[in-house]
Amino acid sequence: MKNEVGRRHKFVRETVLSMTVADYADSQSTTAAAVYAWEAGRRSVPHSVIESLATTHGISATWMLTGQGDVLSDRTQPKVKNKLDTVGELRFHLDAMQALLNRLDQEQEPQTENQPNNVYYLPMLSSRVSAGVPVGVEDAFEQVDLMEKLVEHKGSMCVLTVVGDSMKDAGICDGDMLIVDTQAEPKHGHIVIAKVYGELTVKRLLIQGKKKVLQAENPLFANIDITPHTDIEFIAVVKHCIKKL
Repeated sequence: MKNEVGRRHKFVRETVLSMTVADYADSQSTTAAAVYAWEAGRRSVPHSVIESLATTHGISATWMLTGQGDVLSDRTQPKVKNKLDTVGELRFHLDAMQALLNRLDQEQEPQTENQPNNVYYLPMLSSRVSAGVPVGVEDAFEQVDLMEKLVEHKGSMCVLTVVGDSMKDAGICDGDMLIVDTQAEPKHGHIVIAKVYGELTVKRLLIQGKKKVLQAENPLFANIDITPHTDIEFIAVVKHCIKKL
């Protein structure tokens, strides 16, 4: 029961109200931790909150408690239903665009020598640069395709931008771009992208027996202990970090 009400509560906050956990918590005069607990099913959504949603935003209390009927009460349904329709329409178009891109990718014919090549190759000197004693320089070089070097699995990799410095001791800083693999299996020691209580974070995964921890690589930030009650979803494994010096 708590889990079902919590999921409906999360749907209302994210889709109907379009509010972050922090903003919503302020509007209900509570804490973000309490909101996370409601939506994860660890605590029941208070009746005072359900009443507040009904009187302030027109959310049906019956739907919140039982899942039956419409999300919105009759007096607010036309106004907010337009918003729900817009969100649904946007998702429909995004799915259609993705399907089109996938089809074009599948139908693309392999290039021949006579076809134009849109891949830009960078020259890579055969010499290696030393971080210690200086070494000699050779002029010979080869052509390097960075896509081939950085993208191991074309269909499952994407780029995320880092916000914050909780991983700075691992060389990942604010503003860096991470190339991540959404199909890779998170293992001990991997730097991962995880969704914790609805918020994305990048941390190092440590596994010791049954104990799992998301470790920050900065002593100013706390680690995140993973328990059976933690609302967490592993999104991807970090493969490369791109930074501007």
